[in-house]
Amino acid sequence: MTLRYTNEFINDARGIPHAVLDMDKSDFANDETATYGMKTSPVFAFRGKAGQEVITSQGENTETHFVCKGGEVVFANILPPDGRLDVYTPRDNANNPTGEQILKDAYDLIGGNLDDPRGGLFRPKPNPTKILLRVIKQPTVIANAYGPGNHVYLEPEATLKISGTSVSGINPIAFDATWALTDAEGNITSPARPPTPNYYNIERFQQILAR
Repeated sequence: MTLRYTNEFINDARGIPHAVLDMDKSDFANDETATYGMKTSPVFAFRGKAGQEVITSQGENTETHFVCKGGEVVFANILPPDGRLDVYTPRDNANNPTGEQILKDAYDLIGGNLDDPRGGLFRPKPNPTKILLRVIKQPTVIANAYGPGNHVYLEPEATLKISGTSVSGINPIAFDATWALTDAEGNITSPARPPTPNYYNIERFQQILAR
């Protein structure tokens, strides 16, 4: 797919300019190069405290930034090989948290409890979705993805996820560690990077968050 960009750039927290993806002129859903994928690794989830900052970062780059009012669901993935946490607060395009509904619709509880201060561990239900695999080839930003001023910064080799008319981005480190390629029925054709034994367990998430 040839992505369409505006003539604008937005600098990330490091001052690096990212080209603004033109969401209105790109026909993501009907692109013939779209394939299928789904998240396969467990996710740790807990309720954020008032004033808690949730910074989603890939390496040195801040992808998104959110300050909790209290009670929002925060997701956390462990990224191999060093065990770094990928944390984020799912939101809609008006910046309203959607994590609780996502857990209800798309995950099964396998340990702990969301309303326990220590959090819970959830396994994603099989749910293949259209993706544009590694389509991002330059530093790119989805402007105002979560409302005015709330941008999503994407690095080269990032993947775009297509959900109906909604398009979101997955940076390459997180995609390789937590997603698998599938066919339209959800049969896995290329798995996510295999974790080490016992890599995903609730105690490990709690230990890392407590650092």
